[in-house]
Amino acid sequence: MGQITSITLFMNDKEKFLAGLILGGLAGAAITLFLGSDKGKEMVNKFQSKSGEFQEDVKDKVAEFETAMDNLLDKARKVTEHFDGSSRETTT
Repeated sequence: MGQITSITLFMNDKEKFLAGLILGGLAGAAITLFLGSDKGKEMVNKFQSKSGEFQEDVKDKVAEFETAMDNLLDKARKVTEHFDGSSRETTT
């Protein structure tokens, strides 16, 4: 890491841009080759499977949360109605 830093100190902006462009292209090519291989395809399939599982888990948790909130709102309404009715009884 130290060598890279010292090398970039002596590069001008155009050289740094060109180096970044070349390294980015090499990284993109390497990723493309990897994802095109059997191992890469296997990894993508696993990722898709796991993301689908995650999506289902999130949907389940959201549904549980909605149910819990509905129950809480029902209880709050009942309490409000109780106090509303109690205040009417004491005033009449």
